Amino acid sequence: MGINLPSGNLVPKGKRRESNEEKKDYSLSKRIDVGRIDLSLDRSVLTISMPKKPAAIKPEKVVPIKAN
Repeated sequence: MGINLPSGNLVPKGKRRESNEEKKDYSLSKRIDVGRIDLSLDRSVLTISMPKKPAAIKPEKVVPIKAN
C-alpha cells in the first residue's frame, strides 16, 4: 500500500487479497499542504489527513448582534 502525489493528484496504490491492483486518482486543492499529508491504517481502514496550508486557513470572523 502506498500513496503517490504526481502533478498534484493523490494516487493511492494497493492490492486486495481477492482482486487485482486498484487505482484511483483524486485531484488535490492547491490549498492542501502536501508535505503534511498523513496516512494511518487501522483494521483495514485507510485514513488520509490533508491539512490546509496556513495561508488557506482564514481567521474566524465575529459578527456582532445589533439590538434595536
